[in-house]
Amino acid sequence: MLARSLSPVLSALVVLGGLSACVSDSTQPNPAEEAVTAAEADVAPADLILRPPPVVFLSNPWAGKQVKIRDWTGDQYDRCLGPTALPGTGVRLQAQLCYPSSLDTLQWFTVVGFSNSLPASTDRLRVALRSVYNPAYCVDVAAGTANGGEALQFYPCHYGANQLFHLPLPATATGLTSTGRIFTKNSNYAMVFEADAPNAAGSVKPAWQRANNAAQNYQLWSLQAR
Repeated sequence: MLARSLSPVLSALVVLGGLSACVSDSTQPNPAEEAVTAAEADVAPADLILRPPPVVFLSNPWAGKQVKIRDWTGDQYDRCLGPTALPGTGVRLQAQLCYPSSLDTLQWFTVVGFSNSLPASTDRLRVALRSVYNPAYCVDVAAGTANGGEALQFYPCHYGANQLFHLPLPATATGLTSTGRIFTKNSNYAMVFEADAPNAAGSVKPAWQRANNAAQNYQLWSLQAR
């Protein structure tokens, strides 16, 4: 009799127990939610993502190296900046066919830097370009004027304003190549080296100082250091 009276109660308890087993306990960790939280934790906010700092040059990375300066016209000729004759006073420079390695000393320049003795506020990136073949001669803007159309030539090194330049910087502090414009100090860096239109044979281009023109690719040069 007692068993029959308790059976409805027991049945109800069993049903309630089953329902409670189906309801999640909010005090217990949810594996799915934990996985999402962990994934979100691995993604830093945009303003906290660490990025490499920009390259800052405290001195010219080319200084002390030897560089070959190539014309970057992009035609079928491989031209390098070099003299029309052995280095000497007034010998013109031009973009000419690059010499084989056995003769190319004429087309290499030693980059002379001046930053070590300068205070921080001065022009740390100015350099001179001295002939490797004959170190007594440097690249020089003829007459030292800045009217545009001055020839580039060799002249005895004196490191005045018309023998100082800004070279295009490499992408990294240890880089050995770069492409860009070569600015002249005597023009207050408003003028650049320019390889003129090619001669009739197409292989030689006279080199000048001319006003910077971003639209002209014949004012671009590629530098290779060794």
